[in-house]
Amino acid sequence: MHVFVDASESAMSAVVFLRLVEGDQVECSLIAGKTRVAPLKYTSIPRLELQAAVLGCRLAKSVTENLTMNISTCTYWTASQNVLCWLRADHKRYSAFVGSRISEIQESTDVREWRWVPTRSNVADDATRWRDRPDLSADSRWFKGPEFLMQAEEDWPTLPLKSLSTDEEIRPSVLLHFKVPEPAIDVGRYSSWRRLLAVTGYVLRFCSNLQRRRSKESITIGPLTSEKLRGAEEYHYRQAQRDVYPDEVAALETKEDTIKRISKASPLYKLSPFGDDFGVNRMKGRTTVCAYLHSDAKNPVILPPKHPVTTLVLIHYHEKYLHRNYEIAVNEVRQKYSIFRLRQALAAIRRNYVDTAALRRGHPTSQWLANLFWKRWVRDYLSDITRRTKWHEKAKPLQVGDVVVIVDQEHPRNCWPKGRVIGVTSSGGQTRKATVQTVGGIYE
Repeated sequence: MHVFVDASESAMSAVVFLRLVEGDQVECSLIAGKTRVAPLKYTSIPRLELQAAVLGCRLAKSVTENLTMNISTCTYWTASQNVLCWLRADHKRYSAFVGSRISEIQESTDVREWRWVPTRSNVADDATRWRDRPDLSADSRWFKGPEFLMQAEEDWPTLPLKSLSTDEEIRPSVLLHFKVPEPAIDVGRYSSWRRLLAVTGYVLRFCSNLQRRRSKESITIGPLTSEKLRGAEEYHYRQAQRDVYPDEVAALETKEDTIKRISKASPLYKLSPFGDDFGVNRMKGRTTVCAYLHSDAKNPVILPPKHPVTTLVLIHYHEKYLHRNYEIAVNEVRQKYSIFRLRQALAAIRRNYVDTAALRRGHPTSQWLANLFWKRWVRDYLSDITRRTKWHEKAKPLQVGDVVVIVDQEHPRNCWPKGRVIGVTSSGGQTRKATVQTVGGIYE
């Protein structure tokens, strides 16, 4: 079976022929044909040719299902190099229109069944050209097929696959390559907010001293000043905000109308955020003009929940108020920070402290009780079971191959290893000594 497909600005068509070979005789005859008018909306020629290929696949499937004779091979012919190239590529590379149709064709046909035919030899082209009336006589190619089908297969038209390439309908893609700078200090390695600030302060001072040396200025040494610790805090505030709210931070740095630039879906939208003189984003509230409030209480620092910096800050306040009712810590935190779901975060930290403390207290207690039990068991009970309550009569002595349980006072409590007897020493009909093989070694 041979299926020819073609398309023009006016129409799409598919024609199916059966080619019968018996000895040296070759017969070719029209079986089915189908034509569709091109859509009124402008569609590119490559897309129309692809549509014609889909039309040909569906027509061939219908013919195959209704014929009673066996079809040995099926060959699809198209003059479109774009279609041939698309079929031999990954459909995901192309637009949705092309990709979906390529996928349908690949599922219903074998790519190796598709071949190229020049337009002048493509019978389907006759149904897409409406300027001249096609030849529909009984001996025309419309009914008998193109002349090359009467020849041997090696004489059929071919197109080298290496010449198949197209940029048509490639899905647009943008590849961005950038390296996210790693923070100079890994917050996750610290469990104390104060220690983190101290380390950060020394690092920042070291960097500052390097710049001072370059400009031949005096360097700073000695204990950290409150100004340096404040700078360390601001450094981590900025880092946490950039990690979680990069778009919002970028919008605030423009110094334009940030409310319009920040998306309404952003969690910061209703906080009326603004950047202070140190690049730290703060909330603008209704108490901004209140004279007797501290500046941090008027415009608290915005911290993202679940960030390591936020966690260390909350742990610091929890420890500062001696793990008491977290409502005290909530009030104190709100004097300086704006944190989403603050109560839940502090409650989780409080539960973690309670569980950890209980575990730490419970472990040594359980060890002490276990050791005490062992000593009491050896002292008070072991002597009671020393007296023999059975084996008053002769019993079968140990033999090689017996499995035994080993009692060794050097073993830790509740440790009773098993072993197998590999040798015995006997006298008077009783086993006096045995050699036992265990996983850990040999016992004599």
